Amino acid sequence: MILHVCGNFAAGKTTAAAVLRRRLGWPCVPVGRIRRALGGDEPAVWAAVAHLWRAWDNPDPRPGRSGIWVSTGYNWRERLLLRAAPPRWLCRAWLTAPPAVLEARYMARIAAGLGDQGLPWPFSEDPLDLLR
Repeated sequence: MILHVCGNFAAGKTTAAAVLRRRLGWPCVPVGRIRRALGGDEPAVWAAVAHLWRAWDNPDPRPGRSGIWVSTGYNWRERLLLRAAPPRWLCRAWLTAPPAVLEARYMARIAAGLGDQGLPWPFSEDPLDLLR
């Protein structure tokens, strides 16, 4: 089972996923962690994601056979991968908040020196890619 925690930037995805990880004992992999580990090599990032999804795409709830995937859900490469090889055992939890709350959280992250943590969207990819 793949539990996909996704949603707006600063919506609390990583925080919610950490709580789920402690309760379920499942591994938790945010796309940002993979991206940093692979030095921003996007094709390698999404190849690693596909590998994770294949490992977790079954009904077995044991840790390692199921896992928590954390991303915005907006990256066009992720959308292509989901269309090309859709997991059968996927549960998506979409997190969001009112725009003022999201903006306040984002500004607090900037003030704390966390920045956008290297997320490529919406910071460096053309939003028209999503339409294509």
